[in-house]
Amino acid sequence: MKQLAKVIDNFKVGKHLIIVLDSIEKDFTKIEIEGTLYDATIAYDIPNAISIESNNDFIGKTVKFYG
Repeated sequence: MKQLAKVIDNFKVGKHLIIVLDSIEKDFTKIEIEGTLYDATIAYDIPNAISIESNNDFIGKTVKFYG
């Protein structure tokens, strides 16, 4: 089963959206939020954060990780 996490904060940095989660899986290349898949990377400077290209606000949404 894929790990799920909840978005607790997000903010824009250039064209990227930094998403802060309540927990994070370490081995993934994509995430799914509200049925849409995004390429994602870990934002190493911020605990439990990932980076995607998006203009949306995902606070309170559920993230599913894909390896």
